[in-house]
Order: sequence, then structure tokens, then C-alpha cells
Amino acid sequence: MSKKQLVMLPGWGMESAVWSLLADGLRESFSIQLVDWRGLKTIDGVRKRVNEYIQQDTMESFTVIGWSLGSLAAIDIASTYPSKVRHLILLSGTSRFTMDSDYECGVHPKMVERMKRQLMRNKEKTLASFYESMFSTEERRKGEVQRFMGEIGEKFVGDDVHSLRSGLDYLIASDFRSKLEQISSPVLLIHGEEDAICPFRASQYIEQRIKENVTIKRLQHTGHIPFFTMPDQCLHWIKEFVGGEANHDQQTVIAKTIQQTGGNV
Repeated sequence: MSKKQLVMLPGWGMESAVWSLLADGLRESFSIQLVDWRGLKTIDGVRKRVNEYIQQDTMESFTVIGWSLGSLAAIDIASTYPSKVRHLILLSGTSRFTMDSDYECGVHPKMVERMKRQLMRNKEKTLASFYESMFSTEERRKGEVQRFMGEIGEKFVGDDVHSLRSGLDYLIASDFRSKLEQISSPVLLIHGEEDAICPFRASQYIEQRIKENVTIKRLQHTGHIPFFTMPDQCLHWIKEFVGGEANHDQQTVIAKTIQQTGGNV
């Protein structure tokens, strides 16, 4: 039997190498498509990039994992193609990255605009500062920033300033709160309590709006990249979530069979 399809969407300033630990643990169960944001030309490039993968003939149904910026793209895809998305898993997820008068679960738009200006002056320094902000105080104390740069950062090919700015424009422009009610697939939310980039309450907001078939997991003393600092726990929750749904489907088939045969199976 062929493996189920899994699409993994990374965050801003990241490349597919960031999934190394998590993807290795999921390859036994899934055929994995790793989407990359390098070379974006416009805001629309995010959706176009994802569509290049999910419109393949082999992608009749799939699970999607979205992290940070990737969670926005995942919500967009899950609400647009509800019959295709089997499971939706959001890591450090958000339905709107920036705060507004009626939404306090994001960062101030001025912070993103400042990052755009800093990119033009010094791309490497801006990225380094962003990478450090992904980790909680305790994680930084444990040397997780250095471990990330040594194990993951050195594998990055690098992206140009225009593409990185397009990603930031996508974060500013995207507001998918109204799309949450259109999601019909089971949803798993994994979020660090000390996430300084996408606050934990952004996942709570999603949980409250979806209401049904949603599970939220919170990690104490954890920042923006839980699948790197807490890979075993994240992998366990993901496998449990996907496996539990599979068991549910199997039980449904058995129940229908019993009904159709009058109990003679």
C-alpha cells in the first residue's frame, strides 16, 4: 500500500532543511513534500508555490503541516480544498500575523515594517536576530540558538532580499480568520507558551473559532520552534493525532459493515 501524502510548509526566512528532525520521524508513515519559499516574487507566490505541489495527480488527499507563515498558507489551503486536506496540523500557528483593532493575538504591523527596512540595510544581521527571537529565555540559556545554527542554519542555501520582503508582505496582508469556519478536517495545534513571534493566544483563537475536531497542545518554557527544541513530544502528538483519525475511520467502516450485514461479519 502506498504511503499517505504529507505537505510541510515552513516559516518565514526558513528552508526545507528546518524540518530535518520532524520529517525523519514521519517518513515511515508518509510520502513527504517539502515546500520552500525561496525566490518569491509577490505575495501571491506563496499560494502559487503550494498549488504546484497539491495539484499533482498523486495528491488526491493529504495531510498538511504548517509552521508560522506556513500555518497561514495551510489554513488558506485547508479552507479552499476541504475535500483534499485529510488532517491540518499547525505549529506555532496563526490566522492573522499582525494585530488589529479587533485582534490582539499578533504583533504590531510596525514591527514587520521595521524588519523590512532592516533587511535592506543588513540581511544577515536581520535574519540572525530573528532566529534568536524564535527561542524562549530558557532555550537560549541551554544553547538552542547555537545548536540551531550549527545543525540547521548551515544547511540553508539562502534567499534574496526581495523574496524575504515578499514573505513579510504576505505576513502583513494575510488575514484568514474568516476562513477558519470553512475548515472541515481535524485540526491539531501545537504551540509554545513563550512564543514571542506568534503568541500562544493565536492558537487559542483558532481553537475557539473552529470549535469541532480541534486539539490544542501547549508546551511550557518553549518558544517559536517547538519541533526543533521538543521534537520527540511533537512527533508523538502528531503520530497520535493522525493515527487516532485512522483508527476512527476504521471503526466507522466496521460499524457501517455491521449495519449493512445485520451483524453477520
